[in-house]
Parts: sequence; C-alpha cells; structure tokens
Amino acid sequence: MDIVKVFPAEIWARRRPYRPVKKTKPEVSIGQRLRDYRRAAGLTQKNLAMKLQLKVGSLRAIELDREVPAETVLDAINNILAKPYDADPD
Repeated sequence: MDIVKVFPAEIWARRRPYRPVKKTKPEVSIGQRLRDYRRAAGLTQKNLAMKLQLKVGSLRAIELDREVPAETVLDAINNILAKPYDADPD
C-alpha cells in the first residue's frame, strides 16, 4: 500500500507541527505549605489548633484550601511555626 494514497499531500500540509506540552511546576497552596510546616514541626492538627485558638475543623479546612485564613491567623501561624535562625552562621 502506498503511503501517498493513505495520507495525501493535502492532509500532510494541513497538519499542525508537533509542539510538546510545557510541563509547569504546580504551585503549592497555602494549605499544603501549612500542612508541611506543621508536620515538620511535629505538631498535630489538634495541637496547632489549640495554640492558635481555632477549632480543629477550621484548621483542617485551611489545610484543605476550603477556607482562606485571615491575616491575624497567618501571623499567629508564622509566630508558632517560624524557625529561629542564627543571624551569624559562623
């Protein structure tokens, strides 16, 4: 079978050139970051919720990106989970 009969030149001319799909790095949400930092600090949702004076369900909703935390909550999370660093690494 001749390829010209199966795929005439008109079809080849109309084909779009192959362009690979660019794989972009998925963005990490606030909830995912919070979960990662909480786990790195060795805290459970219950422990962190108690320190933040939030309900566990509210913290869970923030981690699942169902709720957007207020700035005051973000500040409190930052104060609790922030790691102290040495200004002079020597």
